[in-house]
Amino acid sequence: MGVAMETRLILTTLGIFLLGCSETQYVSYDDGRPTDQIMVRAVEFEVFPTLYEAPPNCVIVLKPLVEPGLQQFSLPVERAFSRYLSEKVSRVVDGAKRDTIARQMALDLSQKSDLGHLADETNCGAVLISRIVGPGDTFLLLWSRVQIGIEGQLIRISDGATLWRARHVTGRSDGGLSISPIGIAVDAISSASLVNDKDVTASVADDGVRRLMGSLPNPF
Repeated sequence: MGVAMETRLILTTLGIFLLGCSETQYVSYDDGRPTDQIMVRAVEFEVFPTLYEAPPNCVIVLKPLVEPGLQQFSLPVERAFSRYLSEKVSRVVDGAKRDTIARQMALDLSQKSDLGHLADETNCGAVLISRIVGPGDTFLLLWSRVQIGIEGQLIRISDGATLWRARHVTGRSDGGLSISPIGIAVDAISSASLVNDKDVTASVADDGVRRLMGSLPNPF
């Protein structure tokens, strides 16, 4: 079997798989597998009773923890969490306000005590922590994909209790199965454009966080 035929079979299989995963499904959180192995378009989530015991009226959004090679997703994911959380709670301390106060107070937010000082200063009872995992960008000349896994967790600052957690794999792909010279050239350009488009990075981050936040009760 030639390389061109093998490529077509691989891409056809991928296309069929992606069509079968076109709707977002909300399922129970499964600790038995890593985030990068959950189904595409599935949101795994868990809402804890602690969320309803004392619902937070303010949330501090921290910088995401990011795997190597995925730093370009950090700010878009952080901003998306701040934006969608503002629809759920009365106040959100976003990255700009968080960093300004931390500088003014000389706080190291990796330290629990300093995070507590920030919570006192902002009168916020909860913090949103997140993590971004790979694979990131995949480039195969005629087909490319931008895909990440996003984890989010809402924590009560006073005692470290988890209120809610969710994770989701999201992405975009472009390219095609063309066999004509013109079609191959177009697919190659589309494939390369996807992995170099900063708007795609922001869009992938926004879509992923939006789906995650759909699992957080509103209002809680």
